[in-house]
Amino acid sequence: MPEEKPNEATPTGETPPGQKVDGEQTPDDKGGAGAESGQFEDDLPDWARKDLTKVRGEAARYRTRLRDAEMKLGSAKSREEFEAALAEVKA
Repeated sequence: MPEEKPNEATPTGETPPGQKVDGEQTPDDKGGAGAESGQFEDDLPDWARKDLTKVRGEAARYRTRLRDAEMKLGSAKSREEFEAALAEVKA
């Protein structure tokens, strides 16, 4: 069997180009939070920013509905209360 040699292209202790270390972002990562995200959005055309705002609002409404449903269903102490809360959530 041939002897395996260490990768000579990257010195020991360095991350090869294009690979991420846990929690690290590469320059070509799109998205994320903070200034990078805002900078990315500034590059978008008006129609895309409007759609993004619309989609984010819709996602926020779904998250709110989910939290409300979890609270109602989680506070039910009997089967009848659970079924009533489930019917309310489905409505």
